[in-house]
Amino acid sequence: MTGLPTGTEIDELLAAHQAQEDWCVMTVSLEGFQAFDGDVYSARKVLRFVAYLLTDVVDELGGPADWVAHRGGDEFIVATQREYANRIRDRLQHRFDEEKLGFYDPFDWSRGFTEVAQPGAEPGVCP
Repeated sequence: MTGLPTGTEIDELLAAHQAQEDWCVMTVSLEGFQAFDGDVYSARKVLRFVAYLLTDVVDELGGPADWVAHRGGDEFIVATQREYANRIRDRLQHRFDEEKLGFYDPFDWSRGFTEVAQPGAEPGVCP
């Protein structure tokens, strides 16, 4: 779905970097992703956007051996050299905060939450 490494590919990539001391692994997950649970099309768009964003930022600010993977659901992995980690994290946070707005209904965004339908229960609220 995202075009990023998954499953055993991630295990192989992690094993290759395990012995190197100057590497770090960041886990990225999406707060409020459950707001897209009922809409497969929108959920895919969000996951593809995040995959693109992560790859773009790592390509721009990381080293040549850095990589991005999709663990599954709303979880991603970024592996980078320690010297690049903080600037990658900061740029990701900044760009995500700017670019995520296109995925929200303007009304939901203005009130600060989205109501999520839950089968057999009252609607839940997601940030």
